[in-house]
Amino acid sequence: METRDFVEAFVRKSAEQPGNLRHYMQDFTSISAKAVAAGNLTEQEKGWWFMRGLPIEFRRHAMEQTGAVADKPSTFMFERLKEAVESRIVAVDGAKRMDVLPEEDPLNVQLIQELRQQRNELDRRRREGRLLDPAGPGVHGGALIQQQSSTTD
Repeated sequence: METRDFVEAFVRKSAEQPGNLRHYMQDFTSISAKAVAAGNLTEQEKGWWFMRGLPIEFRRHAMEQTGAVADKPSTFMFERLKEAVESRIVAVDGAKRMDVLPEEDPLNVQLIQELRQQRNELDRRRREGRLLDPAGPGVHGGALIQQQSSTTD
């Protein structure tokens, strides 16, 4: 499990049979950390392999947001790529929620407005180059909740 071959096989299977992207990110983080600790994978290679397992639209988004360049593996910084993918997942989830809420319900109108504000805040942070607060809770705890709490403080 700590070998480069295992990481490569895991990434290849994830790319061929995509599933839950959050699960891929969790599993990749765990597997690749063990490979790096064992000296079988470098941090730069970790970012490159991470990208290989992502759906193309998330790969493009992460590269655009982090400035990673396809033919320059040294630009694939795993943590930054991971943050970019997390922010994209949050944005996609928020957009899906807005699509299924009937707007005639006053509570839904308020929720839709809050989700739009959160999306706008993410877009603003992305433009400024600061995605999620590294000191705050991660997406697994709910970046939407983090964002909401930071705007209500």
